[in-house]
Amino acid sequence: MKSINKALISVFLASSFCLSANVSEHEKISEALGSVQTWLSLVDTGNYPQSWKTAGSLIQRRFSDSLWSRRLNQDRLHLGKIISRTEKSTKYKTSLPGAAAGEYIIVVFKTDFEKKKNVQETITTIFENNLWKTIDYTIK
Repeated sequence: MKSINKALISVFLASSFCLSANVSEHEKISEALGSVQTWLSLVDTGNYPQSWKTAGSLIQRRFSDSLWSRRLNQDRLHLGKIISRTEKSTKYKTSLPGAAAGEYIIVVFKTDFEKKKNVQETITTIFENNLWKTIDYTIK
């Protein structure tokens, strides 16, 4: 009985892996966009510490939570509240310059803030620990 259970578990795990490996690029982008929207809502409401906690390990290694919060506060303070955000482009990549091989999705938004219009926000995510996590956020 134990060997049958082990065999069933092995088959289940193998099939789960195959299913996740066969997720389409479109489905990956859709999942990543959901994660990006959730992450951006933290930033939009000034919950910078939580945005750091839910970010990818690259951000967490590069910045302490307090430095991350100060950086975002400086970047966002002069913009005011968000008025609108429209997705401009989304790209799936398996490599980025200077980064390890992996699954990345880069999302670019055209964003209007209270004090500045037509801002470009770029969010880079990586598939890490079975979740899409933000590893870079830039505002231009």
